[in-house]
Amino acid sequence: MRCFRSCVAIIFFMLVSGCTQLNSPPVDTGGKQDITPIHDTSQDMAKDTVKNTSDTQSEVPGDIKIQDVKDVRGVHDARDVRDALDFHDSDIIRDTGAVDDGIVVNDSGNDVMPLDTGIDRTVPECSSNDDCKGKVSDLGPCEKAVCIKGQCQRELLAAGSSCDDGNPCTVGDTCDQDGICQPGTPKDCDDNNLCTTDLCDKSTGQCTHEKLGHETTCDDGNSCTANDYCEDGVCHPGQNTCQCQTKADCKSFEDGNLCNGTLICNEEHKCVVDPSTVVTCDHTNDTTCKANRCDPSTGKCGMTPINVGKTCNDNDPCTLNDTCNPAGQCKGTPNTCNDHNACTIDSCDPDSGDCNHKNKNCDDNDACTIDSCDPATGCNHTDANCDDHNACTKDSCDPKFGCMHQAISCDDNNPCTSDSCDPAKGCTHSDVNCDDGNVCTKDSCDQDTGKCIHENLGPNTPCDDGNSCTENDYCKDGVCQPGTSTCQCQTNDDCKPYEDDNLCNGTLVCNAQHQCVVDPSTVVTCDPTNNTTCMANKCDPSTGKCKMTPVNVDNSCNDNNPCTLNDTCDPNGNCKGTPKNCDDHNACTKDTCDGTTGDCIHTDIVCDDHNVCTIDSCDPTKGCTYTSVNCDDNNVCTDDYCLPANQACNEINPKDNTRSGYHCCHNPKAGRTCNDNNPCTTGDVCTSTGKCQGTPRSCDDGISCTRDYCESGGQQCGQQSAAPDTRGDSWSCCHDPDSSACNDNNKCTNDYCDASSGCKHTPVSCSDNDPCTHDSCDTSKGCTHTEVNCDDGDPNTVDYCVPYGQKCLHQSNPYDYTPTPGHRAPPYTCCHDDQM
Repeated sequence: MRCFRSCVAIIFFMLVSGCTQLNSPPVDTGGKQDITPIHDTSQDMAKDTVKNTSDTQSEVPGDIKIQDVKDVRGVHDARDVRDALDFHDSDIIRDTGAVDDGIVVNDSGNDVMPLDTGIDRTVPECSSNDDCKGKVSDLGPCEKAVCIKGQCQRELLAAGSSCDDGNPCTVGDTCDQDGICQPGTPKDCDDNNLCTTDLCDKSTGQCTHEKLGHETTCDDGNSCTANDYCEDGVCHPGQNTCQCQTKADCKSFEDGNLCNGTLICNEEHKCVVDPSTVVTCDHTNDTTCKANRCDPSTGKCGMTPINVGKTCNDNDPCTLNDTCNPAGQCKGTPNTCNDHNACTIDSCDPDSGDCNHKNKNCDDNDACTIDSCDPATGCNHTDANCDDHNACTKDSCDPKFGCMHQAISCDDNNPCTSDSCDPAKGCTHSDVNCDDGNVCTKDSCDQDTGKCIHENLGPNTPCDDGNSCTENDYCKDGVCQPGTSTCQCQTNDDCKPYEDDNLCNGTLVCNAQHQCVVDPSTVVTCDPTNNTTCMANKCDPSTGKCKMTPVNVDNSCNDNNPCTLNDTCDPNGNCKGTPKNCDDHNACTKDTCDGTTGDCIHTDIVCDDHNVCTIDSCDPTKGCTYTSVNCDDNNVCTDDYCLPANQACNEINPKDNTRSGYHCCHNPKAGRTCNDNNPCTTGDVCTSTGKCQGTPRSCDDGISCTRDYCESGGQQCGQQSAAPDTRGDSWSCCHDPDSSACNDNNKCTNDYCDASSGCKHTPVSCSDNDPCTHDSCDTSKGCTHTEVNCDDGDPNTVDYCVPYGQKCLHQSNPYDYTPTPGHRAPPYTCCHDDQM
């Protein structure tokens, strides 16, 4: 045995061209063809080469110090040579050749010494790589079994080859140059929802999406909303900052007038009139009562009645108050006063053509009746119909104010119903929809708060996770968990039903364990050269092609904009931050951020609607306000409106003085019902000059000697007036007698006016209460008083008269008349006294 060992030592010594020393055993490469070099400790030693069974030459530099060769059986490569030797500091073998298939050869290729490898070289272990399946144990994810010169050996997969790192949350795992399986791209669990946290469960590889709470901000992608927020996993719009975003948003502000233009949304997100849509009509054929006007309901021009109620001339002398009627014709009121109308007392002056119409007052002062007058029967009072045909109001009538429509309450005091009112059907109550679409929750509504409650069903509650390859699915923590897997296969075709239509993650094949697994050679790997923080070259599952795809959504990045905060990658692969909130809560400033410094800038906004007929101002809370100029002249007989100073009012319209670029126009509305505040007039209407004028109330009592007039405001008639024949709450008809109207030019009568029956003529009393005169009356002179003639024809007597019952003094013939008994004597006595 010692001789054999010495012979082996001598042979190796002869083969070695320089002394080499192995400082330590070579490291096992785990199947690599290259043997780990051992460092040379002697600079003058040549490098030795050992040829292995795959004809791959590996250099083993350094001195090999051999104490003894115990056994050379099984030696077939340099490592086996090392193992077959007992290494010590003596018996150095210099080898300039190699070990080839168990034969030690020199540099010239001549066999030096046969080595027994323990393998029968006459029967190869394999003829192809397929023969080595299952024959090399413990293959790593980046190793494969190959057949090299009839022997099965392990070999590293090429760098970049697909592998499985054991983490189901990575895809596209690849081998590196050292044979280590490097994790691929994290599995894309992004559901493109800013209000969920997207994660991958490393135990199952399933994506989870946790809903973010109300306190989480988000961006709903609408530039006209601010402070958007998450709620129940949905991004809700925040405060609306724009009046409009599209033309359709302006529809709610339309006034229904198709003539004054259509509203559009301008660049400032405000609804303004599109000038091209304003309708202009041709006025060539206009007349006083008819003009080419645009119909607001159709937007079409047509001859339209105008100046209705305004003065015109129909060239008919038998009409009065000629005005334009609603048909666009100039017509007046016929000058005929006998209208056989029970509602008027008619008369007409044949010289002037003026008509007097004494109207009956049919007002019963009850707002709940419709007062009218029937030409045949007179005044009628019909109950007002207050039914507005709206089931959502309670209709009633107040004698003072008229019809009342009070909204009814549809609140059923149940927060779990949506209460509303249908004008046709009345109150409706629909249940709140609390279905969250999750089969593992019990959905209900809290009767106290009205909030939806989603209560997780108990564990092991049966459900369906939507995966046809699982059975006995069950609920856990409100999520449907997959049950027992039922997928099996015999051929590759059996795996087709389990394909996920993802053309990136490889095609399913059936493995030896009759399970469908991915064929690594079909997995698509994308070039990462142009990847950025927020964008990466990834495979599109629908096409199997690589394309730049957003990544790291919601992860931090830098958009180099000082006016944004918390920059993160958005779903579009852009690095975006939340705009810095520069809101100073003043609606009168435009709040912006300086893109260079990041400082907030607050610029006063200009509130100008370019309408001189509005007063433009700004409220810090509400923003711009536009108040219409007040052109009301408090005259119901005019239509008041504002026009720019460069636009004229209608030629018949009076106008105010021009003010600051505008003036007020006041268009008289002839024929409009009004109130001239004079209770002694009736049928008050507006005239063509914009004044309210009524017909004087007729108080004619048919008595020619009375002055008939109406007294308003509760004033009293004259003291001699007869009792009023008509009295209202605020007016009275007075009839003051005028005796001067009863003069019959007879001075023997007293002429006066009796307010009830007319002129009276009573005889004048001419009595002077002197029995010694004869009283009489002359129609031209009036009363006369002639002395009684007592002349007895006797010149010797003084004749005079004394009242009856008095005595004559010194009478010679006291009496010339003696009363007859039974007859009254005249009221005087003639005395005839003797002359002395």
